Amino acid sequence: MSIFYYGAATAAFQIEGGVAEGGRGASIWDTMCRRPGAIFTGENADISCDHFHRWEEDIRWLKKLGANAYRFSISWSRILPDGKTVNPQGIEFYQRLCRSLRQNGIEPFVTLYHWDLPQALEDRGGWTNRETVSAFRHYAETVIPALTPDVRHWMTLNEPWCSAVFGYYQGVQAPGRKESPAAVADVIHHLLLAHGYGVRTVRQEGASDSEVGIVLNPVASYPATPSEVDRAACEQCWRDENDWWLEPLYHGEYPIGGWRNLYDARPHIEQGDMALIAEPCDFLGLNLYSAMAVSCDWGAPLGWRADLPAGRPSLGGMPFVPEAIHDTVTKIHEQYQVEKIYIAENGVPGANEVPGLDGMVHDPGRVEYLRLVFEQLERLRRNNVPLAGYFVWTLMDNFEWIWGYSRPFGLISVDFKGNQDRTPKESFYYYRDYIANRRMCETPLEATYSKRQEPVDCL
Repeated sequence: MSIFYYGAATAAFQIEGGVAEGGRGASIWDTMCRRPGAIFTGENADISCDHFHRWEEDIRWLKKLGANAYRFSISWSRILPDGKTVNPQGIEFYQRLCRSLRQNGIEPFVTLYHWDLPQALEDRGGWTNRETVSAFRHYAETVIPALTPDVRHWMTLNEPWCSAVFGYYQGVQAPGRKESPAAVADVIHHLLLAHGYGVRTVRQEGASDSEVGIVLNPVASYPATPSEVDRAACEQCWRDENDWWLEPLYHGEYPIGGWRNLYDARPHIEQGDMALIAEPCDFLGLNLYSAMAVSCDWGAPLGWRADLPAGRPSLGGMPFVPEAIHDTVTKIHEQYQVEKIYIAENGVPGANEVPGLDGMVHDPGRVEYLRLVFEQLERLRRNNVPLAGYFVWTLMDNFEWIWGYSRPFGLISVDFKGNQDRTPKESFYYYRDYIANRRMCETPLEATYSKRQEPVDCL
């Protein structure tokens, strides 16, 4: 019987802090944080959760949670501060982290790129420049052999859609550029080429039992009404938003009409590019949060309009659409014959989540959300969909990109204004007990949270 991984996910820039320590160089997000008005709260991630210094404590919390896996990313700027020169201190930091995770029975799931391009590479054009693909190859060839003794699961890129569209088209995320459709088409192509080199490097430099894949954030959508035109619009939305990535990854070519979102711009493709992009992966990671209600709108640029679904309870402005997890995973499995899928991120933000008089952080909305999500995990299992793991976003409250610290997603509260104390929330105990129950038997059991306990020292 194969192992099902239960874990939590984080990203380097969001939790590490220590931005000027250990030989780390600046990333595009360091620069973004210093741009007036770029971060809604005016905050930065210079310290954040201080994971760079407190990683041992954070592993203890993972152990207390009962997680058998932890998804995290490598800071490219900590490994190659100038994009070229290897920083031994950065390598050693992640070697210690990965080794300790394995020693504590927690499988490392390493994401190579979670949005934090070294600023030195951005200064030379960033992802609009094909040379950044070569820089990523050098980065992968540096990191993968160094961590291979303790790492078997590799994720090349996280949500390349966000890197391309938010970062280089809309300009709302780092590096904050508003480029032409043609330039953004090249960005998409270069990101996918980097993924291909990541896959090849794992095959060449990783352990023989390594597995590698990419993490996408597909747009989950439903027809706003049962009408035929809305159903057709919903299917077109799926193609317009998701085929940029899925078609080249699994069919080795960009779809006809797939560039409608970019006014039919086309990337510059060289011989061998598409074969590299379509290097066979071992799994697909999916980040699934909510869903959109799609309706036909002939006045819209693409002929459809997507809105937040009405009539759904919400937390932090995100409607609960738990069935989207089952339906999206199933659709991708069936459409592309993907035989191993990880839910690489899934969660919901809260508000005003601070310890109460009883010492507990009460987040009943997140507990209810997780209950509904876990029902969908059981549906997928009953339907024999090859789901291999689930990672909640996120282990602890952190720097949530342009929202600063105003959108807490964590199972653990962090005292950012004090001494960085970690305090588990109700949802932490709920997830802990769900993991324990699922490990005890193969039949679904209702998880309940129990009273607050202190973490044990597992190191």
